[in-house]
Amino acid sequence: MFWLNNLPLNAIVGTTIETNRRYPQMGNAPWPMLRAHYMEIISKFKDTMVTVEPVMRFDLMNLVELAKQCNPEWVNIGADSQKSKLIEPNGKEVRELINELEKFTKVKVKKNLKRLYENETN
Repeated sequence: MFWLNNLPLNAIVGTTIETNRRYPQMGNAPWPMLRAHYMEIISKFKDTMVTVEPVMRFDLMNLVELAKQCNPEWVNIGADSQKSKLIEPNGKEVRELINELEKFTKVKVKKNLKRLYENETN
């Protein structure tokens, strides 16, 4: 990872981990587990952050562990703003995710996530 040496000293390296699962909509993107693995290595040299955007249906503790593995300074969470018909979690699941992430890092919630809470019945 020679490119790390070319980054400014105060650079923060980020990755997207939208779910711990694999969905066809993710195309050829590397598996979330692979992204977390490399971020864990990078975090030994640079500050890191994770964005869970667009958040897709997930298994709570598996996704939390992937994010934690990255040693992030913070985690962004946002919804699908492109109306891509993704498989999204419900508001309760998102709140549980935020609560678990806040146990080890700062969580920044994007405005578009509110849509998942509106008219919630769960």
